[in-house]
Amino acid sequence: MQEKITRKELRQDDKFHSVLVNLSEKVRLHKQKIYLVTTGVVVIVVTSLVLISQKNKREGNAQAALATATQESNAQRSAFEAQALKKEGVKEGKGSGLTKEVVDKNEINRLEKVVAAYKGTKGAFQAELRVAQIYLDMKNYQEALKRFKDLADKADNPFLGSIVYYGLAYTEEELGNFEAASMAFDTVSRKAIPFFDSSALLGKARVLTELKRFDEAKKTYEEIIRRWPNSEVSKRSEQYISFLSLMNQ
Repeated sequence: MQEKITRKELRQDDKFHSVLVNLSEKVRLHKQKIYLVTTGVVVIVVTSLVLISQKNKREGNAQAALATATQESNAQRSAFEAQALKKEGVKEGKGSGLTKEVVDKNEINRLEKVVAAYKGTKGAFQAELRVAQIYLDMKNYQEALKRFKDLADKADNPFLGSIVYYGLAYTEEELGNFEAASMAFDTVSRKAIPFFDSSALLGKARVLTELKRFDEAKKTYEEIIRRWPNSEVSKRSEQYISFLSLMNQ
């Protein structure tokens, strides 16, 4: 004979069943959540790797474009120099129409194409820096100043930053902005790149002399002598100190 199930027991069974169903649903949702989170992490990682790969490829393309532009410019510059030396008394540009101004402008055009095509890359930054240096070499100081100032805001590499600020300091010095030049030379020194250190201190001493701050200039030259004894830059500093002594008499 089949055992009867009371209503109370039935209700308890229903309740137990309901708990099991709810628990099962929670487990399912939890697993789904873990799956979604895991999938999201995988997507982020894969996307990051793709972006890094694309960035590296773009940087590589920028460097290749910069190298091509530099090679073409060097070839044209060499042709111009060979032409200028070909015959004594030959004027610049005679024969091929090349002049230094044309060669410089052609190089600027090539480099600016690299900048436009690969903005934000190290290659584009290097191209912009070369453009600024060309304007400085052309004695177009206002344009050079504008370019160096723009680059100073973007220079995050200590070595390239030192080149930028040295160019900025030299340009300010040529324009007679000696206070600004002094601050830019200080920035080069703070970056502590040995290659530029002595040149930056020499530049600072020069502009301090122009500002008639002779005692500070002398101390700067003495620092150079102390840090680089028996060097060429040390000998020059000794000569400048003698010059300062004469000026103070």
